[in-house]
Amino acid sequence: MKVFNRIIILIFVAGVVLIAVAFSQGLDLRNLGDFFIDDEAYGESISYVSSTSIDSLDINVDTRHIVIEQSTLDHIQITYYEKEDDQWTIDESNGEISIIQTNTTSRFSWFNFKIPSYNVLTVLIQIPSDLVLNYNLRSDTGEIKYIDGPSVANSMTLSVDTGKIKIEHIDLNTLTLQNDTGNIYLKDLNVLGDIHISMDTGSISGDDINAAKLEATSDTGNITINDSSITNILKLEIDTGSIYIDQTNAATYNLSTDTGYVEFKNTSIPNMSCNLSTDTGSIRVNGDSQGSRYTSTQGDVVLNIEVDTGSITVNILS
Repeated sequence: MKVFNRIIILIFVAGVVLIAVAFSQGLDLRNLGDFFIDDEAYGESISYVSSTSIDSLDINVDTRHIVIEQSTLDHIQITYYEKEDDQWTIDESNGEISIIQTNTTSRFSWFNFKIPSYNVLTVLIQIPSDLVLNYNLRSDTGEIKYIDGPSVANSMTLSVDTGKIKIEHIDLNTLTLQNDTGNIYLKDLNVLGDIHISMDTGSISGDDINAAKLEATSDTGNITINDSSITNILKLEIDTGSIYIDQTNAATYNLSTDTGYVEFKNTSIPNMSCNLSTDTGSIRVNGDSQGSRYTSTQGDVVLNIEVDTGSITVNILS
């Protein structure tokens, strides 16, 4: 009972301290919603305009989103907001723009109740629509969005520690994506070469993707690929999670999960050689139960599916 009372007292004291800190930071109960917005700490927007011919963009930020948009300008324009505990370095040389943002938040920020809006946490890069670039973009805590950017790019390497990656409507040579914790969403991509995706925790979703090869690995999460065409190998590997493939063509499918299930549907390939196995689970092919092993040699297209714990469902009839 004494221990319980002490806990209650500690919680009460902590609550009083937090409320006092809030009022010291300007809490006004009449404008409670505005109190939690921290945009004023970021000041006015800052713009950087390129002055030389650019073929590469290299961005590495700690606490910012990265958004790429196409524009009618004849130069690259970068817009961002700066806070007092930010350090920014922007360099333009040898055909490349390099941007580095680091954050040196103090320990007192733990008592900060205010949250900045998405807008002030965004580095907006506006690029001429006809400019073809190499992209190397990284954000530690934030998301990377390329949905309204130029329709053509050379290579693209995107990396996020905690956040999302979203790419739409682009033709490019190669694509490499890495995400520790978050989601990856791809739509309407034409990749001349290969796509490589690495995910620790989160989902991967792709619609209308064309590429020579697609490889994706995930420790924990699901992978979904719909209405896509892979010239050579589609290789998907998950430790814990499921795989969903719908109306996606490839010469060879290598699909595996340790714990989860695999659903495969493609009614445009009438003849397919299958090698399906599950250690703990069941296999159904076109609605018929096949036990835990199923093999067929009926075509040049090869479907390999391996599951440790989970089931496999395959539908390949029109």
